[in-house]
Amino acid sequence: MNNLPYTNDKSYGYYRRLSILQFSAYIPEEKRDKQLKDKLKEELS
Repeated sequence: MNNLPYTNDKSYGYYRRLSILQFSAYIPEEKRDKQLKDKLKEELS
């Protein structure tokens, strides 16, 4: 599980926009795309 982002903002506006998504799928280590980070960076540029 990932940690929530740290913020000093405790306003209603911040929490109103915060969405916590639960992903129940687990991808075994051997099926993970180890180049995914690089592929996503390339796609964004």
